[in-house]
Amino acid sequence: MQHAVASLRVADHRIDRLADRTGLSARQLQRRFVRHVGYPPSRFARVARLQRFLHLATLESDEHLADLAARSGYADQSHLVRECRSITGLTPSRLRSIAPATSYAPTRVDDGVRSVQAEHRRGARRSAA
Repeated sequence: MQHAVASLRVADHRIDRLADRTGLSARQLQRRFVRHVGYPPSRFARVARLQRFLHLATLESDEHLADLAARSGYADQSHLVRECRSITGLTPSRLRSIAPATSYAPTRVDDGVRSVQAEHRRGARRSAA
């Protein structure tokens, strides 16, 4: 399962392709991922992609958002804006302006898991409200 988590951390992968690489069916991979991580791979991948954007945005502070979006794995800038607002409630520009000038790329998979778990809890609280 750590291979699946690490793969989603560094790049976008389709679940069926990732399942093929792990030797599991897509449904088995999803169930095991939820049991291991606490939420579906799709949510983990969304947050990991946003973390890639933040990492690049702190390194390349003068780069245009559309370029950062493409380099982070988003289809276009509007995709980045929708995902950023959905996950954080902020626009990418606002998030970029308040982000500390440090790396957002976790050095260990567990760091990324904790970050996504925090996002998951925030989302659950918003849904309950």
